[in-house]
Amino acid sequence: MIHHHLIGDLSMNSTSILVTRLKAVTLLRIARRHFKFTQLSKITGIDQPTLSRYAQGILVPNVQRARQMAESLQPHIDIAGEVRTLLKERITTYPDASSIFIRHPAIATLISYCAHERYAGIGIDAVLSVEDGGILISALVASILNARLLFAARDRDHYVGRVTEQQYWPYRASDPELVNPRLRRTLSLPEGYIQKGDTVLLVDDIVWSGETMRALGRFVVASKGEVSAAFCLGVLVKDIVKDLENDLGCRLDYVTELNPSTSP
Repeated sequence: MIHHHLIGDLSMNSTSILVTRLKAVTLLRIARRHFKFTQLSKITGIDQPTLSRYAQGILVPNVQRARQMAESLQPHIDIAGEVRTLLKERITTYPDASSIFIRHPAIATLISYCAHERYAGIGIDAVLSVEDGGILISALVASILNARLLFAARDRDHYVGRVTEQQYWPYRASDPELVNPRLRRTLSLPEGYIQKGDTVLLVDDIVWSGETMRALGRFVVASKGEVSAAFCLGVLVKDIVKDLENDLGCRLDYVTELNPSTSP
């Protein structure tokens, strides 16, 4: 569902059990956009009235049935395709996560549950993102991981008091000669937001060249924290991933590739 094997085999504590149960309901609600209850009953082996109660939130399946539902529904749901479809109209401009929250919030909810399955065992102290589109999905992920939500501001005057700054050039990774000073951008973060020894998850909505994500990583390194992993909804092209992982020193998990030539 999410590249780099986002689904892990976690010990089932109470939060993991709840996430497993709610994830199954969310998958069902997404599937309802494409299938009738008669079809879903055949797919899951669960009677229509019970499925209807699950979809309405009247009942929540137990963990065994939730696993059964997830296993049977996931092959019929193309989350990457759903995300590409939601972002399709803006891929050639500047897509962000807001369209997902507005048009299909269940997709964003499902992604946060998958993030919990992947990162809950790491012990994330803080989720670091950047303002604008990335903050929406970051808030969901930070909440479900019970981690501090931090975000770097593009406006130097956004925060009051002492701040640290990281500068970057958008798209420079795709064109090393593109270092026009007028294209330089600055991100600001208050001093002390990232504490020494913090395990940090970097989150953004769309990774174009990876320069924003690299700047976020430098904030963590400068504060003597650890970049444990990075996550985004989409990468412009898959070729970006390997270089970015090498620079960050961690894996980059993502939902889909957003190459404009890629069909949903």
